[in-house]
Amino acid sequence: MNQVSIEIDINASIPAITKTLKTTNWMKFYDIVKGAIPDNLSIDSTKDFDEYISKITSVILTAINQSSNAKIIIGPHKNLPPNITNKITLRNQMKKRWQITYKPRFKRKSTQLTNKIKADIKQ
Repeated sequence: MNQVSIEIDINASIPAITKTLKTTNWMKFYDIVKGAIPDNLSIDSTKDFDEYISKITSVILTAINQSSNAKIIIGPHKNLPPNITNKITLRNQMKKRWQITYKPRFKRKSTQLTNKIKADIKQ
């Protein structure tokens, strides 16, 4: 059995977590990846395989960065009243049930709750 030793510096400063919201345009991502990765390759050795994996990884990371937009959230987190957070929890449960069963009633209830939540937040 091989042992692994890990050193952790507990005095290291950790940068503050920025509040960012990232959205990805998946069609743009697909177009970038589709054009950058060759279809047919001949891999003759493990070195060729490793190089190909490195290239794919690089293409994917680059495509994600190019097709994503980041929005910095300024200001404190909204503290919503319990009645709204309860509706959000129920809505998320309905979404999860709909994703499992695809029964229209769960989708309908989820949409109704979303509309109620939006109306409550605007008030």
